[in-house]
Amino acid sequence: MIIKLLPQQIPEYWETIKSSTSKSVSIDYGTLLHELLNEKIQCWVVFNESKSVQALALTRIEANKDTQKKQLHIISFISFALSNNAIYEEGMKLLLDFAKKENCESIVSDIYNEDDRNIISRFGFREKYRIYERAL
Repeated sequence: MIIKLLPQQIPEYWETIKSSTSKSVSIDYGTLLHELLNEKIQCWVVFNESKSVQALALTRIEANKDTQKKQLHIISFISFALSNNAIYEEGMKLLLDFAKKENCESIVSDIYNEDDRNIISRFGFREKYRIYERAL
C-alpha cells in the first residue's frame, strides 16, 4: 500500500523521514519539516503487510528553470527492503496521476545510483544531462 502523507501525519513519521533523507536531500531539517507541513514537499510512503514503512519518496512541484512549466521533482527515494515490480508500478502510477492532477508537464529526478536509473528508465524516463562539479 502506498499513500501520500497528510500534513497532520508528518510528525508520526518524522524520525523515519529525517533519518532516510539525511544523505539524499540537500535541505536542512527545519526547512524540510516546514515544507512537508505546508505541503510544498510531498511524502509518499510504502507500507508492507505488517504496516511497517518499506520505502518512502519525497516530491516537490516546481517550475522548470528553462521553460517555467510545472514539473514534479522526485527529490528522494529510499527503500528499506527489497521492493517488487508491482510496488514500483503502483508508485509510478500514483506519481503520474498526481502530476497530471497538478497540471505538471513532466516528472524529473536527480538519480545518481545505477540501480535506480535502471528502474526509472523502465517507466519512460530518459537521461537529459549529468552535472559534475569540483569545489575550489
